[in-house]
Amino acid sequence: MDLGPITLLQGNINHSAAAQDLLCATAAEWRAGLAIVAEPYYVPPQSENWLQSTDGTAAIVRVGTGSSPSLVLRERGNGFVAAGWGGDGGNRGPAVGAAFPRWALTKLRPEMAEEAAMVRAWSDPPAHIAGDVDGMAELFADDMGVVCQAAMPRTRACPDRGQVYWWTQEEPQLIVEVVEVESALVEAKAH
Repeated sequence: MDLGPITLLQGNINHSAAAQDLLCATAAEWRAGLAIVAEPYYVPPQSENWLQSTDGTAAIVRVGTGSSPSLVLRERGNGFVAAGWGGDGGNRGPAVGAAFPRWALTKLRPEMAEEAAMVRAWSDPPAHIAGDVDGMAELFADDMGVVCQAAMPRTRACPDRGQVYWWTQEEPQLIVEVVEVESALVEAKAH
């Protein structure tokens, strides 16, 4: 079953209810099939439309109606979730949602960052990645992570927030239906 191209929307919600609502509304308006969410505000339990990481810092949401692709969990862990989508057991994809570490930049100790960078620079890159741009980029990202870890503390995780009083399981679907009715109305007025 060919579903054609899938529009994907991605955003860091920063644990904000308003930002999550805006993401869902925008995804519905743009007719996005999937949304990748870092730091979601709330993930409905046992929802077939949401998959989340084990620590709740990343999620993938299926947006839209029955014509949107179904999600099939491939793997999840702390900070990431991976899914396939589409018919035939979710053979399309993968879609991966990831939340990256956040450090308290205001508490950066410049002398520690400089020292950690010098120490990391002393080591030669492994021979097997010499000339491999992707391998070197991955090594650089690892080195930056080590420098940041040495030079500043991580930000504290936001406390787990419960469901807001006005949110219902049907809220995302209602947003999609409203957008579809509005689109049909605009199209009818045009003819």
